[in-house]
Amino acid sequence: MVAALRIGIVGAGTAGSAAGLMLARAGHAVTVLERVPQPGPVGAGITLQPTGQATLVRLGLFDAIRDKGARLDRLKALRRGGRVLVDLPYADLDPDLFGIGIHRGVLFATLFEALRASTATVLCGIAVTSTVIADGARWVLDDAGDRHGPFDLVIAADGSVSELHGAAANVRSTPYGWGVLW
Repeated sequence: MVAALRIGIVGAGTAGSAAGLMLARAGHAVTVLERVPQPGPVGAGITLQPTGQATLVRLGLFDAIRDKGARLDRLKALRRGGRVLVDLPYADLDPDLFGIGIHRGVLFATLFEALRASTATVLCGIAVTSTVIADGARWVLDDAGDRHGPFDLVIAADGSVSELHGAAANVRSTPYGWGVLW
């Protein structure tokens, strides 16, 4: 077995909560730092594709999410003029595949509640702005100049307007203007 790591996750949204939950269950010492003082459901509807569903199965949360969403057997998107952009009948790939239409807030609430019930430490109202190496370890700094950590690994899951995104070496990013969460 790999030795437990001290892992800091910046952001408690969908990705941060799922990663925190999975890593805490794997035995790591996880601290999730969220800038919002009282995180709550936000956003619009999303489609959970089979890959996301597989992650929820692994987390033991699939049934709760499936029961709160709407089964989608086909995903079809048209341009205003009628031209087909996407036409995906899931059964053409595998008869057991489907999407789930659900409000982003339902997914967040389910993941965040499970994260809070895990061994992970969740700190809200901490706006992380940067990371620093000091005393032989990685730390995160918040907007008040306070240091949190130390961590063996820091995961930037603070969203599309990430404060930390550019802090990692060799970052390549291609903007995607349609806001799809696959």
